[in-house]
Amino acid sequence: MSLSRVVSLWLGCLAMAVLAGGCANPAGNSGLTLTGPVWTLVALGEQPVATADRAPAPSLQFAGGASRATGFAGVNRYSGEFILDGARLTFGPAVLTKMAGPPELMEIERRYTAALAATTRWRIRERHLELLSVDEYVLAKFAAGS
Repeated sequence: MSLSRVVSLWLGCLAMAVLAGGCANPAGNSGLTLTGPVWTLVALGEQPVATADRAPAPSLQFAGGASRATGFAGVNRYSGEFILDGARLTFGPAVLTKMAGPPELMEIERRYTAALAATTRWRIRERHLELLSVDEYVLAKFAAGS
């Protein structure tokens, strides 16, 4: 094999390595995927989410093939479209059931749906899904469930 062919192959391999390294995997090394588990909300911004005894925590589940996100928002169930493009993630308008609940749960629901609406990116760190704002602020943090 000629020297120019070896150099061409080496440069091609180097270019592939650089490109692969530049395409950050938002799922990290956890082995989890966005569309796999039911995600349970553990924090909104930097504040842990505490629900009343026996009240389920808000949740999020992605149906990848249908591009639908569903879950529980604190008092009501919701469903809506999402758009996923690599590390970019946005949610369309959500349809919620119309039940009323205790003021503290209604406030969690309001803050949670606002976090979904403000999401522009996502990542998985240490088995937690993080929804991020345009300036990389963690809007919501979830733990992987079943």
